[in-house]
Amino acid sequence: MHGGILFLLGIFLVRNYNDIKKSAEEQGLGMILELRFLIILMGWFAFFAGWIYNDFASIPINIFGSCFKR
Repeated sequence: MHGGILFLLGIFLVRNYNDIKKSAEEQGLGMILELRFLIILMGWFAFFAGWIYNDFASIPINIFGSCFKR
């Protein structure tokens, strides 16, 4: 879930770069804009890892099944 939020934040920063750049320089948040592509990648890979481990917000989801038998 946190990966999806990071991914959406990164997409928001990329799509609205020009609008945010004007106000970010005044507020001293220019570094976040410089890291926008890194935020997208961190979000995507965190989302991917959660998907592979069948985990969403620390709630296990059995999407792919399991090969372990009791």
